[in-house]
Amino acid sequence: MSSRHWPRLSIITPSFNQAQFLEATLRSVLDQGYPNLEYIVIDGGSTDGSVEIIRRYADRLAYWVSEKDNGQSDAINKGLACASGEIVAWLNSDDTYLPGAFEAQVGYLCAHPEVDVVYGDCVYTDAGGAALYTALGRPFSLVDLLKFTIPRQPTVFLRRAAIERGGGLDHTFQYAMDAEYWLRLHVTGVRFAYNPKTIATYRLHGSSKTVAGVRQMHLECERLIERYAPEAERPKLLADARLQTAMRLAEQGQWRESWRYVVSAGVLRPRLLAYAAVALERFTGLPVYRAPLAWWMRRKQRG
Repeated sequence: MSSRHWPRLSIITPSFNQAQFLEATLRSVLDQGYPNLEYIVIDGGSTDGSVEIIRRYADRLAYWVSEKDNGQSDAINKGLACASGEIVAWLNSDDTYLPGAFEAQVGYLCAHPEVDVVYGDCVYTDAGGAALYTALGRPFSLVDLLKFTIPRQPTVFLRRAAIERGGGLDHTFQYAMDAEYWLRLHVTGVRFAYNPKTIATYRLHGSSKTVAGVRQMHLECERLIERYAPEAERPKLLADARLQTAMRLAEQGQWRESWRYVVSAGVLRPRLLAYAAVALERFTGLPVYRAPLAWWMRRKQRG
């Protein structure tokens, strides 16, 4: 990393009973070599060996605690309350930053003082860390945000001013709290920008909230549509959310439950074709969903 001045960067990791992934997360932060880092770990009282792992790195942490909390949003808010950095991000204890992530995102904010929040591309991996596919970012509108596909949380870095403007995370959301936060910041005028760099990995595994909480995630997404969507857009967005949930359930092989969401969508939309592609890919192994999706994302980036 160059000798230029780097602003203070606060990274927060909320942690609870994910010892099998935690060390990789900690090292991905500490091994960035960032010269002005404040790393904060908020553990929710883990009993699986996570605390022992955190203690091994305690001399490199600005602050850590292990105590019962009220969930992930509460843990992140605790970290935000004690963070002092000009730039802030949080990384869940089963995800990792890729080499050069801090230089890319902090460097972008330094070069673009008009930007409040920067996000990038994210590699989705399996439980063992093997890459599955890369989710590409792009510029977005309010309606895009209400489709819950961007920006990917591990790639997001925020100026302190944006956090002071938006406040903390809404602890009534346990699955869609990131989406709620981006929506809240966006509607208050916080300026987002996309940096086309691959910043982080997002691990998919059996106990991850993305996998295990599909139905609860859907309910929270519907709450957000009712809260933030223009009235004329709500029926289409609700239908889109139901088809998106159907796709997630189909990817898990929960076909009967998946079809219920398809039926409840009540309309034929482009995402229904995507649902059919997910089903075909699941049964045949052919990349009839992922390959066209990657092509479409590249096209959106160029547009």
